[in-house]
Amino acid sequence: MTAAERRHPFASLSYARAFGPTSEPFDIAPWGAPVLARTIPSSDRRDALNCYPFLPFPQGAELEDGLACLHEQGFVSVVLVTDPLRQPAEDRLVATFTSCRPFKTHYVFDRRLGIDKSGRRWREVNASREALDIREISYASHVDAFIGLYGNLVDTHQIVGTTSFSPAFFRALAGIEGFRAIGAFLEGQLVSMMLFVRFEDTAYAFLAGTSAEGRRHSAHYGLYGFAIERFDDVRFVNLGGAPGLVDDPRHGIAHVKRKLTNVVMQSYLCGAILDPVAYRSLAGDRAGCVDFFPAYR
Repeated sequence: MTAAERRHPFASLSYARAFGPTSEPFDIAPWGAPVLARTIPSSDRRDALNCYPFLPFPQGAELEDGLACLHEQGFVSVVLVTDPLRQPAEDRLVATFTSCRPFKTHYVFDRRLGIDKSGRRWREVNASREALDIREISYASHVDAFIGLYGNLVDTHQIVGTTSFSPAFFRALAGIEGFRAIGAFLEGQLVSMMLFVRFEDTAYAFLAGTSAEGRRHSAHYGLYGFAIERFDDVRFVNLGGAPGLVDDPRHGIAHVKRKLTNVVMQSYLCGAILDPVAYRSLAGDRAGCVDFFPAYR
């Protein structure tokens, strides 16, 4: 397989299928990635969205041809989040999509710029790593433990919707190349675990789960710090942004990520109307709404 043919794990059909039978993948060849079809409520039509958390466009992706493919498949609209490390220029996104706006600030560590460990957050990293045994582990060997830890996180923060993943989703990830895991152990017990996705020169923080003991020992500090220091086979470690749908730099997790990294990058939320007549019919008097896309949802 050539470099051009090799796909980002988030752009693989295997990953798209992990979302289960209620989400039908459609491979969009000009984008080098699949999207997921979803039924529009009170309609026999469908629209499309990227696989969580974003769509990593390959270099030279043909944006217009991808939209044409979706139109030919009968989709009413498509909405997607871009990967800030693998996306076309902002002006091209704006020119191609019906709607395009900044979405999330990503906090990224660029190894070429070095590490500044003088701040308080790095002292928190060191304290966490002194209290816990943190090391890279086999995800496949610990998937059931991760399901439990992630479930604890979901219950604690009352997470619903897109990121309330099923056990089947996590088990499917074990068979997909590119997923790495870091575990934090306390007296031999796994108390926190974080998944990363590796592609080319980048490691992306993906999902994490923790127990009450993991939270008490601020395991996330140690896990982030371990990735930054030990994933030395990549240039970039993307810790992502604030949780949820709001880009809030004051959120505690966003603040931690910003203090541990040295670059900020912007992702975009892009939407395209593929069938204007159907879109207007579904949206009614909300068709002109610019604050939410698609307006009929």
